[in-house]
This record gives sequence, C-alpha cells and structure tokens, in this order.
Amino acid sequence: MSATRHILTDSDSLLYTGVTKEVFFTLVECMSQFNTFSFQLDIADQIMLVLMRLKLNLIFQDLGRRFGISDSLACKMFISWIPLLADKLKALIIWLPRETLRDCCPESFRENYPRTTCIIDCAETFIQRPTNLKSRGETYSNYKSHNTAKYMVGISPHGQIMFISKAFGGRASDKFIVEKSGFLDYLLPGDEIMSDRALQ
Repeated sequence: MSATRHILTDSDSLLYTGVTKEVFFTLVECMSQFNTFSFQLDIADQIMLVLMRLKLNLIFQDLGRRFGISDSLACKMFISWIPLLADKLKALIIWLPRETLRDCCPESFRENYPRTTCIIDCAETFIQRPTNLKSRGETYSNYKSHNTAKYMVGISPHGQIMFISKAFGGRASDKFIVEKSGFLDYLLPGDEIMSDRALQ
C-alpha cells in the first residue's frame, strides 16, 4: 500500500486515517523535517501506517502485509513515531477563549446551553498487565475487568479537542481524574460543563 496511491479523496483519507486529505499531506510535510528514522518506507507511508493503527486498530501483522514489511518493523515504526507526533502536535490542543467558543457555538447549543464551555468524558485504553503488583493494582479497572490507562478528554461545543489529561491508572475514578488533571484550572466563573453522571 502506498499512501499517495490510496489517498485520492477526502473520503479515502478519512476512511484510512481519520483526517482529510489536506490535513494528512500537511502532517506529512510538517513531520518530514523531524524524521530522523531510517525506515525503508517513505514518510507518507510511515505516517499513514501510524494513523491507520490509531483509526482502524489494525494489528501489526495486518499493517505489515498491507505495507510489505514485517510485523515487527510495523510495530517498531509505530512505537517510534507516537512520541514524536505527541510532542510536535501537543501545541495544537489549546483552550479556546470564551469569545471564540461563543462565535463557533452550534445553534442547538446557543439556544439550549448557551453557557456551555466544554463537554468532558473519561476513556479507558487496555494496557498490558504490569508485572509489578502495585502498578497492576493501580491500573486494574473493575468496570473493564482489565488493566487500563484512563484519561479525560474535553471538547468544545463545536467539536474541537481543547484538553487531554495525562494518563491515570484504570483504578482512578472519573471524579478523581477531573480534580487532579488540571482541567479545573482552565474554567472561569460562569462556565458550564457537560458530562455524564460518573463525573458529577
């Protein structure tokens, strides 16, 4: 699979990567200057492999076959790119000013929830079972019956991600994560937040 051969339209790009064609190729161009890896695939294919793993949750054996590489190389590529992408893209997650939130607010929110600043929820991701007993206990989620990493995401009413917390162990309650994540520091008097019952 070659990224440039398979991403011809926005529909193609959204299917494989979760972003539009323009965003995908802009990301490839921006990340090219930071690419110090010596993988045999060109950078567009490397970025596509990473995004396909994130968007479609494909196993490394599948990705290896699609890109004509070994599954161990697909895994190594993913593990190498994730910290770099996280470091370079974290500046894109910003807390929007109230004026911007009001200007971009969808009509349904403007009519029914005019003071809503953010919608928050906690998500859990399965992790490998830690060998350390303390870590195993801290990451075990009774809700998922598995060891997990748990984090909180906040989005604006129009859908822009404005906040992502650091990862907590799956044992942490949603309320604990909200209190300890630093999220509350962004709120101003009068702000209203939407959440499910677990966060209230």
